[in-house]
Amino acid sequence: MRRTALRLVFVGALIGGVVYVALAMTATDPALRTVALGQFPRALAADVTTGHVFVASDSAMYTNEVAMLDASSGAVLNAPLVRGAPWALAVDSRHGHAFVANAGAPSVSVIDTRTGALVRTVPLIGAPNAIAVDARTARVFVTGNNQAGFMGILDARTGTALRQYPSHAGPHLLVADETLGRVFVTNDDYTIDTLNGATGARLRTAGLGGAPRAIAVDESRGRVFVATTLAVDVFDAVTGALIRTIGLGAPPYGMAVDRWTGRVFVTMPITGRPGRVSMLDPRSGRVLRTVTVGQDPYTITVAERTRRVVVTNIGGHSVSVLDARTARVLRSIDLGTAPLAAVVADGTGEHIVVSTFGDKQGRPHPSWWQQWVPWIAKQVPYSRRTDGAVSILTL
Repeated sequence: MRRTALRLVFVGALIGGVVYVALAMTATDPALRTVALGQFPRALAADVTTGHVFVASDSAMYTNEVAMLDASSGAVLNAPLVRGAPWALAVDSRHGHAFVANAGAPSVSVIDTRTGALVRTVPLIGAPNAIAVDARTARVFVTGNNQAGFMGILDARTGTALRQYPSHAGPHLLVADETLGRVFVTNDDYTIDTLNGATGARLRTAGLGGAPRAIAVDESRGRVFVATTLAVDVFDAVTGALIRTIGLGAPPYGMAVDRWTGRVFVTMPITGRPGRVSMLDPRSGRVLRTVTVGQDPYTITVAERTRRVVVTNIGGHSVSVLDARTARVLRSIDLGTAPLAAVVADGTGEHIVVSTFGDKQGRPHPSWWQQWVPWIAKQVPYSRRTDGAVSILTL
């Protein structure tokens, strides 16, 4: 009988120059590497062609950088510096570039996916908040806030800016459908725009049932999904028409599509209680199953080859692993700090990289502190700051 192992390594904290490591291992697997990467490694993207993972980190106490890791070992291969507050990442495997949206210093950094070297930095007219690549049209789309909002278009082959222009209603979620050559953008006025993937021209606008929180596309079936504060809206990617709205009983947050089955997985945080994940059938509009996961489920990722779904529970400081066929919870892994994102790291679907951000963990004051400065000890909580990290799971 073949044994399938799940391997994890966690960096707990860097305190006084000493690395404190907590390991969770199966009997058949040694520890894998975990890398501390600044206070907030907030964005992840993977290049399945090279097997490299890109992690954007920023903090007031750390240098803004984008680390390039080996997907199998977690070894840092390069870490070019970028401008302030890298916020979002997108990878174009076809043309060999990773694109980093920098919100603190409005710009896009272009990185070579083979070497990790910084190719160029493209200034923007406003602070970016989302970025997506259409490799088929060789275009990069970036949205952001500049009064009402703006849209920027770059050439994916060279990384140069082609066009930047004001947009309406504050765009902030973005996804590309390379099969149709379309880009879908949600806006603050509860609308979704369909853009031409080559020119950026707006083709149509449709209304949403609430404030958009997540967006996903199923290219093989021609469907676009938008999680709102009320439900999930399902659109026809060709016509832009609303097909149906699927209610969930709780506000959705993160969302992912299983391209093999066409099913949609949605996370639902519930205040003060463990969150939920629902598996939806977009064709019938039915909720097939709802399961309980950790506190405040945040992002969700489908590893299609291994038939697993990975949920980051930001409030529970854990990751839940589900069976993609049944939505059954297979296991929960305690990370010790809050996970922000997860990405499938290689073409086999076995390696998942999870980023966790550093935070302050409350600790009792040392005895000498309580003895000599009791008043301050009562007023000022003692804490330590943990570094962010990436953890590698082998499914």
